[in-house]
Parts: sequence; structure tokens; C-alpha cells
Amino acid sequence: MTTWIITTGNSDIQLNTDANWTRGKGLFEKAKNNKPLCNCQGEGKDFANLKRENDTKCFPVAARVLGLVYQDHEHCYSDLVFPLLDVLIKAFQDKKSPDRVYIILTDQEELFKTSDIKNSSCPFWQDTCTLEPLFEWYFQTKLKLKPDFITLQPSVNNRGLDHWDQVLTLVTEELTKIQPDDVFYISHQASTPAISSAVQFVSIGYFSNVKFLIVNRYYQENKIKTSPEIIPISSYWKQLQIQKAKKLITDGFPGSALALLKEVGYNNSEEIKELESYIDLFNIKTIDTGDEFEPTQAIKRVRKTLDLIEYFLKQENYLQAIILLSAAQETFLKASISLYLQKHIPGGFKEWNEKGLLLNLKETKIQEVIKQLKLDKGDNHKFQNSHKLFPLLKEFTKTVDNDYWQLLIWSSTEKREHEFDRRNQLMHNLRGVKKEEMILYLTDPEELRKYLEDKVSYCSNSQRINLDQSVDEVYRNEIKGKFISALKTLCEWTENDYIPLEHHLEKLANSL
Repeated sequence: MTTWIITTGNSDIQLNTDANWTRGKGLFEKAKNNKPLCNCQGEGKDFANLKRENDTKCFPVAARVLGLVYQDHEHCYSDLVFPLLDVLIKAFQDKKSPDRVYIILTDQEELFKTSDIKNSSCPFWQDTCTLEPLFEWYFQTKLKLKPDFITLQPSVNNRGLDHWDQVLTLVTEELTKIQPDDVFYISHQASTPAISSAVQFVSIGYFSNVKFLIVNRYYQENKIKTSPEIIPISSYWKQLQIQKAKKLITDGFPGSALALLKEVGYNNSEEIKELESYIDLFNIKTIDTGDEFEPTQAIKRVRKTLDLIEYFLKQENYLQAIILLSAAQETFLKASISLYLQKHIPGGFKEWNEKGLLLNLKETKIQEVIKQLKLDKGDNHKFQNSHKLFPLLKEFTKTVDNDYWQLLIWSSTEKREHEFDRRNQLMHNLRGVKKEEMILYLTDPEELRKYLEDKVSYCSNSQRINLDQSVDEVYRNEIKGKFISALKTLCEWTENDYIPLEHHLEKLANSL
């Protein structure tokens, strides 16, 4: 047993002649005085004069109007053409015809007032519910069977048949009433995009053996040709999953994308290999394969990390973003000092390793700076922490706090009150981070302290920081832009040859 489910649209039935419209039998003239046509402006005068299309040589008519005019005149059905169905039905020329046919019609009458339908462009006139007797005649003629009809009738104001959630609910309610069958053919190309998508989605999820019967349009000898094509659910499902995987990649979820691709047997080794490299990146397994302590490589790593942080913030993965941002700032300080010393005080730089920066404290200029800043000589002459590195950088490069961003300044403060040290609290206590806290943390941790002391008072203050912003926007404005400017100024960084992570992910997604 086989079942065929078909969606219908405004142009599925047309006229091959206008001889009986206003002339001959005068079918339109007879119908225009009846409801609802009489409610259209000028008794439906916009529908009176039909125009032949050059390509098809047919006369398109609004679906509801065509049904109202022709429904009681079977003797004139030879005027009708069914361009979509005529192609689809050819698929059954060499195989058994379906045992059941379900035709999905539309009726949005409850959504529109009489004043709405005065306009001939109102979606009300494009509904297909009045075409039921015409479709019934067609299938009894072609397949010797009487089709069943499903009418989608939305009743919620402002939620017509273009509303995706409303339509999915309606389609699910109707299609799940259909009894199981051995094979289901689904033709979904007509009707609104919301109906078409819902029928695809529900069919795949509810019926066991689904084949999509579609019209394939192509050019041949400078003419548009059409032919029916049956697509197995495996191919169809694979393409749907690949589209989902593309979105997951561009949203920064490469691991989920890989799982979908493996599920459908996607086997392009180069693309899978590249995707796996981005999984390592987002899992902080491999950000860069260069020398960890080579300053130029470190700056490249910092720049890539700034992009990665933005993805984590969009995903509300705030703790990961805090940890990465802290690491990026510390790496920036070490790399910037290393580059400056190598260029301007070569004798003052010894080594950068996992324990920090090793400076030559016998170098006169280094001694002067250490003394001026009243810094101790570090642990075995190595400088590791931000509260020592940041003053060194400012003194060497003659920069001031205003050249940097507030979070870096705060992170480099040696004596922070325990409650003020929000980063360490959030990281070590595994405390959840709220959006408002993240906005204040990125903008000015001192504002975060005020907020945590008295949230009600802070939120009622007209001078407070706007907490309705998106976190990633705050990050771009308060941190990322200033961070990149510092890389350019202090590290001779240039964006010219840098390809943002977003572009890499888009390129990979588009290659699938």
C-alpha cells in the first residue's frame, strides 16, 4: 500500500482559455455577485480581466476565485490545466499508482475581516480550499480514485500560514492522523515555505518509508523542461543534516557538526580533517602549533584567541571566555615586553619559558626600570604575573593606563580586595556567571563590585552601565577593539594578512 501527500498553492490550477470567464458561459459574471466575491472591491473587478502568461500561455487566477467560479461547472473543466500535477503524476506511468492521495488545502477565512478582503492582494484570495471539487475531478480522471483532503485553517490572529510555529503545529496535528503505510510519497513544492518545510519535517519524523516526489526544472535547448524526480529519504535526510551541520559550524559548534556529518556518512576526508582541527581549537586543545614562547607566534595566537572568545560569549560559555581572556592578556604582556626588549634593549632579555620572562638584571636599563617601579627581582629573576608585567610594559613603552582597556588594568592590580577579585571567584568557586555580571566584568570590574554589593540600588542608578546590551557587543567595543589596537601599536601586528576565525568557519561550511 502506498500513500501520496501533496501540498497545493495559488498557481496549481490555471486556465488554458479565458473563453468562459467573462465571455461564452460568463462564469465569472455569474459568480461575482455572490459572497465572498461581492465583498472584493468593485465586485472583484481585479479578477475580471485575465492576462495570458508568455511562458506558459496560461491564464493564472487567484486560487480561491478560480474555485468559486468553476466549482459547480464540471462541464467546463476542460478549461483547466494542472501544470504541477501533470508533471508529478508521470512518475506513476511505469509503476503502480498510489492507493491513497491526501491533498493539503488552505483556508485562512477566520483571520480576515470583510474589510480585509476588499483588497485583491489579500492572502485570503490565494487559499486553495475552494479547489477541492476540481482536484477531486482531476484524480478521478487520472488515477480513478477519490482523494482525501486536509484543510489547514489557522485561527490565531496575526498567525497565518506563513507563521512557522503555527503551521508546524497544524501540519503535525493533521499528518499524524494518517494511518501508517508501506511507502509515502511526499510532494511539498507548492504552498507557503512554512507549509512546505513543515510537511517535510513531519513526514521524515513520523512516517517510516518516505520518498520525496518533486518536479525537476532544467534548461535544454534554450527551453525550460520539467520532469518528475523521486528522491529517497536517505539522500534528502543527508542534505538536511548537512545544512544543519553548516549552521553549527558557523555558530561555533564544530563537534556537534561532525557528529551530524558522521551520522549521514559524510566522508570527504579533507573537510572532516579540517573540521577536527576546529574541534581541537574550540576545545582549547590546539590553538597554535608554533613555538609557544616565540613572541611573534604568541601574538598570532592571541589574535586568534580574541576571535575564539567572541564565540564563547555568544554561546554564553562565560567561564571559558573569562579563562581564555585572562590567558590572552598575560600572553600579550609577555610577548609585548619580549618584542620591545629584543628590539630596543637586546641585552636586557634572556628567555621566555613556562616559568615566565627571564630578564638580565645586570643590564643597566633593566636595573633602572626595576628600581623605579619598586619591583622585587622576581622569583629567580623571572617575571610571571600580570601585576609585575603590566608596569614593566608601560614603563618600557612609555604608555599609560588610558592606552589599554579597563579589565587589563584591573587584572594587573596586585592588591585586590577578595570580593573585588571576581575573576578568581568565578573560576575557582565554579560559580555560575550571569549575563549582567559578564557585561560589567568586561566593561569595568569596579562596576561589577558595586552591582554585587547592592543590585537594586545599582539598577536604579541612571548613570549605571547599560545591562541590556549583548555580551559579545560589549566585548567587541570594550575589549577586542582596544586589544587589537594595542597589538598593532606594541607588537607591529597587522590585520592585512589575518583571516578572522569567522571567515574560516564560513569557508568550511560552504565547502560541505
